[in-house]
Amino acid sequence: MKTILVVEDEPAIAEVLLGILEDAGYHVELAINGQACLACLEAVQPDLILSDLAMPLLDGRGLYRALRAQATYATIPFVIMTAALVQPEVSADMYDGVVSKPFMLQDLLNTIARCVVQNNT
Repeated sequence: MKTILVVEDEPAIAEVLLGILEDAGYHVELAINGQACLACLEAVQPDLILSDLAMPLLDGRGLYRALRAQATYATIPFVIMTAALVQPEVSADMYDGVVSKPFMLQDLLNTIARCVVQNNT
């Protein structure tokens, strides 16, 4: 079973994602912001990180940079969720995947499945 670490500061969204992803057959762990994600990485060892862009303390952009700077975590697929796709820092070329908020369920699951499969090849 693949593990997804969801990094989301809105509890209601985090709980919805937890239910969707568990129903799709993933093991899901939650972190409330980028700092919490970094603190639990060693214990969780996720196959993919699904992160909100805008969060307090350490946002998705900063989390992505921190992960890519550490060899141990640099290859973990990173999917960003945002309602702000027009912002230049949210390039589909930068992240392994980008999901618009509000998200379409099938788009979210397809993006995650594609990233997990690509990481295993």
